[in-house]
Amino acid sequence: MKSPVHFLALVVTATAWLLVVVATLLVLGIFNEALHWDIFGPRVEAILTGVFGACGALAGVGVALTMVLGVADVVRSFRSLHAALAHQAPTPPPARGSQVLTLAGIALAMTALVVGLAFVNGAIQRHRSGVFKRLAQEQMAHFAPKLAAQLPLIHTPPTNAAPADLQTLMQTLNDFSFVSSVVLYIPDSTDAAALWEYAPTTYRRSATHFTRFFIAKDLDRAMRQAFDGDSHALEASGARMPFEAYFIIRDAAAAPRAVLRVWGNQQENFREYRSGS
Repeated sequence: MKSPVHFLALVVTATAWLLVVVATLLVLGIFNEALHWDIFGPRVEAILTGVFGACGALAGVGVALTMVLGVADVVRSFRSLHAALAHQAPTPPPARGSQVLTLAGIALAMTALVVGLAFVNGAIQRHRSGVFKRLAQEQMAHFAPKLAAQLPLIHTPPTNAAPADLQTLMQTLNDFSFVSSVVLYIPDSTDAAALWEYAPTTYRRSATHFTRFFIAKDLDRAMRQAFDGDSHALEASGARMPFEAYFIIRDAAAAPRAVLRVWGNQQENFREYRSGS
């Protein structure tokens, strides 16, 4: 009778550990989707999904096997139950405190795992943002002179449609897979409290016209200061903001004429870009 009992205990223990693995992967999957973590690559995510499915299937088999073995053991032990109780004292149930400590330990371990992975994800996101800014810097080394050449063609104030070549350049930048969107800002020559912006994906008027707005945010003021020759605030904003880069477009006399704001595509797989390439 010991062998079936030992086998049942082994099945129960294995099933319990499989369920712990399933619960851990389920919690990580929820946080991964909700917080948009980028810790695991597509292949690792596929492996973890397979492990989750396999552990879930094995745990289901374990639960079914536990029920079958348990019922068989109850039937087998029913006839000798009274005799066993007469010859020995009943086994005391496990202390309630130990069960609570076990559950608390599991919850604490999962919490520590999630918090630890959150820190890891933060480091990965900073690296991805750095890769994006490097790629944007490399592209702007090529496109900045082309954008600067289009600025003298813009009417003042820019109430007409943007030059066709400027539209093409902006759309080209916007179409890069690692770019989410781009916006070009120029100062308002008639009012220091206003700026003009042009975005190829704008929804407010059309993808061919500049839009005028008044300075209200810190970033707006930083761009206004950059047009006046002080770019420190704009550079600080670019260094602080993840997946955002700001580039000052200068004319032939090195005077600041425009600011290009580039948002990075956070869904891009930046693992494909090698450092320094």
